[in-house]
Amino acid sequence: MGWAALMTVVIATSPLAAYVPRLALYTEAKGPGLSYVILKNGLPVESGAAGYAERGTGRLNDQTTLFNIASNSKQFTAAAALLLEQAGKLDLEAPVSRYLPEIPAYAKDVKVKHLVFHTSGLPDYMTICDTTTPEVTNADVVAHLATHTQLDFPAGTRHEYSNTGYVILSEVVQRAAALPFPAFLQREIFDKLGMTATKVLKPGDRRPYDGQAFSYGAWPFLDLKADVPCDFIYGDGGIFTSTADYQKWTRALSKPSALFSQALLDKMFTSGTLDSGEPVGYGFGWGLDKLNGEPMIHHSGSWNGYRSTVAYLPGKQLWAILLCNYAEVPRWEIVDELFKKHQAAGSVAH
Repeated sequence: MGWAALMTVVIATSPLAAYVPRLALYTEAKGPGLSYVILKNGLPVESGAAGYAERGTGRLNDQTTLFNIASNSKQFTAAAALLLEQAGKLDLEAPVSRYLPEIPAYAKDVKVKHLVFHTSGLPDYMTICDTTTPEVTNADVVAHLATHTQLDFPAGTRHEYSNTGYVILSEVVQRAAALPFPAFLQREIFDKLGMTATKVLKPGDRRPYDGQAFSYGAWPFLDLKADVPCDFIYGDGGIFTSTADYQKWTRALSKPSALFSQALLDKMFTSGTLDSGEPVGYGFGWGLDKLNGEPMIHHSGSWNGYRSTVAYLPGKQLWAILLCNYAEVPRWEIVDELFKKHQAAGSVAH
C-alpha cells in the first residue's frame, strides 16, 4: 500500500471501532507505530500494537516494547515531590533556594509549588541542546540559569508550560531525599508498583535498552531520530516504559493504596493556582480539563520521534494509554475512538 493511501486511512475520520484495521496499516506499510491499552476499573479491557519497534530488524511493537514517554515523565517527578512532602522532607511553599542554594538570586521568589504548576517564570533551557557535547545534564541546566539575569515573568503571576521548572523540581527532589532522582523513583515508585521494565534515562546509560523502540520521523520512515545531547536530562522527561508497565502506574492513581492515600490522590489531581488564586488547569504533572461536562485528566509527551498520550476519565474509571515511536501518529484521534468505543461519548480535546 502506498504512503498516500495509508495517510488517507489513518487521518480520515473513521466509523467507530474502525481503528483496529487503521492501526494494522502501520505494520502493513513497514512503518513504525504504537502500543496501546485501555483500562476500565483498573483492569485492561483492550490492548494492541502496530508497526515496527525497529524497522531494520523487523522487530514489531508489542505491550513490552519500551518507549520514551517524554513529558509524561513529569507526573512521576511531581508525585515524588508529593511523597516527600507527605514524609515531611519537602515544603512546597518553600523557596527553591532552600534546597538548591546555587539557584541565581533573580529566582529568589520562586517557590517549589511554582515549579510544579508551571508558574515559575524560569528561562527555557532548550537552547543548550544545540551543542557538540554528547551528554547535557541537569547540572548544565542549573548552570544555564546563571547565564540569565531575570525571570521571564514574576513567579506566580502567569501559567506558562516549563520544562526547565520540572528539571529544577527533580533537583529539589534529590536534594530533599538525599538520594539521586533516578534512584528515588526506582525505590519509592517503580519497585513498589512492580514496574520492573521502567527506567529513567541518565548520563552514562548505554542504549538501546533491551526491547526499546527506535523513534522515527516523517515518511519515508528512514529519518531515524538519533540520540541528542538533551536525552540525558531528567525530571521533565527521560523515562522509558511500556504499556504493560505503565498500566501499573495508572492503577495506583485510580484508588487509594499503600503508596498513595486518597488525600494525596485528590491533591495530585487538583488544579494549582497563580498567587492571585486563579486556577491554572494543571495539577501535579497532569492537565485538568472537561469532556462533555465531566472531568478529564491527561498529558502528552513529545521527544524526537517518540509520542505519548495518556487520558483518564475518573467518573468512568477509564484510562487510555498510547505510546508511539512515530512522530506522525494521530494520537488524540485514536484515543477519541477508543474512548467512544468504551462508552465515553464525545470528542477528546486536542
